Amino acid sequence: MAYDEYHEAILQRIRGMQGEIARLPPREAMSYAYLISRDMPDEAARMLVAEMLLDYRRRSISPVSQTTLNKP
Repeated sequence: MAYDEYHEAILQRIRGMQGEIARLPPREAMSYAYLISRDMPDEAARMLVAEMLLDYRRRSISPVSQTTLNKP
């Protein structure tokens, strides 16, 4: 598998995880994604996962998300 194909496959895996992560509370989502990132075979993959986590975290604390999360 070529380098670009390898990283595209990792991106696809991360996109698949986003649906699972989005349904979890923020703390559980971070833990889940961290555990998955530990299974990634190389540093680039772990960094990609970390970037996706930071993006998720940023969106999860935005005012719109907080309003949505605080609704009964």
